Amino acid sequence: MGLPPQAAIPSKPRRNYRSVEIDTVPLRSVSGPDAAVVSIKPPGAVREGEIFDLSAQLYSATPVGSASIRLYQNNLLVSEVQRELPQGVSEVTFPNLRAEGRMALYEVGVTAPDDSTAGNNRKRIAVVHAGRPRVLIIDKNPIQAELMAEALRASDFDVEIRPPVGLPADIEEFEAG
Repeated sequence: MGLPPQAAIPSKPRRNYRSVEIDTVPLRSVSGPDAAVVSIKPPGAVREGEIFDLSAQLYSATPVGSASIRLYQNNLLVSEVQRELPQGVSEVTFPNLRAEGRMALYEVGVTAPDDSTAGNNRKRIAVVHAGRPRVLIIDKNPIQAELMAEALRASDFDVEIRPPVGLPADIEEFEAG
């Protein structure tokens, strides 16, 4: 047995929108040369102290003969390139950056002659740099594991050696390490 349609779906009260005032503001269209930073693309995972490349996508409404593209890391200028920008989207790569600290703020800015809209010339991104890789060695004879631990430390790993009773009971204890 079904309910009649009017009982199954409650009706909503009607609202009177005749007295609502709507204001509109015309936006000026952007015409002429315009350069913009569209996005910043860091690598998927970066560890503290690691060397990596950072890419940025740029947009130009018209071809630009010479644009200045700057990269800042934690508000310090680390790279500046001069290059032509074709009309449309292009990409610039900043190679050989070092991941300093556990987190860094990266900013890319573009400066082009006769740029008509300065508000879109910069983009920022915060990147968390993972710490050094950690290794926990469980061995009933810790002296025996020391050779392996030293090899790992020489490869820039944080290493801890524990006896079997030192095995973490759960993942939270393991991560707190």
